[in-house]
Amino acid sequence: MIPKTFPEQNTTFQAEGCLDLPAFVGENWIVTAWEVTDEDLEIMRKTKTIYMRVWGKGIQPCLLQTDLPFRDENSFEELDGIIEENES
Repeated sequence: MIPKTFPEQNTTFQAEGCLDLPAFVGENWIVTAWEVTDEDLEIMRKTKTIYMRVWGKGIQPCLLQTDLPFRDENSFEELDGIIEENES
């Protein structure tokens, strides 16, 4: 998968040895977009699986999705409630 630019992005993360990572940084969310290669699609068709790897010893709550997260200004409110319930 390849990091992809998108209209809502407002920053780009950079690290040595890594591709630039376009992102939208909001009050409580960071959103990135990824272009799936033909090879990725072939593997996904066979396995129906996506693996997520995070460097470090901890992980924040994450959501992989295919639908556009910028439907409207309140598009994250439902998820805020889910996270708040899980933190209680």
